[in-house]
Amino acid sequence: MGFTKRMVMQTEEQGWSYSDAVVCSQCLEEPILKQAVHHAADASLGPCTFCGRARDAASLDVVLELVVGGLREEYTDPINEALYDSREGGYQVATQDTEELLYENDVSSDHAVIEAIARSIHTTEWCDRDLAVP
Repeated sequence: MGFTKRMVMQTEEQGWSYSDAVVCSQCLEEPILKQAVHHAADASLGPCTFCGRARDAASLDVVLELVVGGLREEYTDPINEALYDSREGGYQVATQDTEELLYENDVSSDHAVIEAIARSIHTTEWCDRDLAVP
C-alpha cells in the first residue's frame, strides 16, 4: 500500500483532516486543550494563526485530535444511531452541528478558531451516542 493511500485511510479513520493552522493557548477556553497546546508549543511553527501571538502556540492538529476524541465519547454521526425519515423531516432525534457542540463544550470563544476546527472535522452533524440504552 502506498504512502498516499495510507494517509487517506488514516485521515478517514481519525475523523479529521490535518491543518496547517497554529493556535495558542490564549485562543482556547477549555483547560485541557490549553494545557495540551502549552505542552506541544513549538516556536518554529510561527505565531498563532488567529491572534498573532508567538508564545505558547502549537499546531491546531493537537487540538483536533483531543476534540474529536472527546466528541466521539458522547456523540456520533446520526447515520450510526438514528432513524431517518424524509417524510418526517429527517433524523428522528435531536441533532447538533459541529460548531454548536464546540461552543457548547467551551472549546473557544473565538469564532475563527471554532470555524477552523469545525472545517477540519469530517462529521458535520452529531447526535447522542447509544440512543437505545436506557
